[in-house]
Amino acid sequence: MIAAVLAEATVSRALKMARCSRSTFYDWMERDAVFAAELRRQRSVLYEETLHRLKGRATAAVDVLEKLLGSDEEKIRLAASRTILEAARFAHMDLDMEARIAALERSAHESGT
Repeated sequence: MIAAVLAEATVSRALKMARCSRSTFYDWMERDAVFAAELRRQRSVLYEETLHRLKGRATAAVDVLEKLLGSDEEKIRLAASRTILEAARFAHMDLDMEARIAALERSAHESGT
């Protein structure tokens, strides 16, 4: 069941593939702590592996965008520019969020909560 949930794009498709009813699956999630924990653990591992792969390809993607900025076609330059600016905005938001979380954690630690 867990393999199906991880392999399919939706829970519905996974349940169909595994020949399991929706009510049974959600019953397991609610009542079987071991099953629910293992699904969360395996999802986390898959997510971390995916992030690692994405990070490895990020440099190549930036190289492509930089080349596209030099295109003779205005639409291509504009699309590359928008993509770069959007990525920069998200990177800034991530860094800002990390700093805020760190400050909250320090504050909570210092106040003993």
